Amino acid sequence: MDQRMPNFTVLSFLFPGIYHFAVEESSLRPSILAKYGVHGFPTLFLLNSTTRVRYRSSRTLHSLVVFYKDVTDITLFVL
Repeated sequence: MDQRMPNFTVLSFLFPGIYHFAVEESSLRPSILAKYGVHGFPTLFLLNSTTRVRYRSSRTLHSLVVFYKDVTDITLFVL
């Protein structure tokens, strides 16, 4: 298992209003990967009906949380 996967699991709990999913490289046609500029895995995008933002920074949990907050303006869910 990819060592970054736990960070994405934590993100799904911290931001429950954002749907999270993973796609296996082998399940996609090359034309789909090219359409979104994906040249390697893992690749992270935040998408909504009008915007697609690609994440290109550190994969630490802190950096990912800052990215989510900056892009979505969603308040962090904390128990």
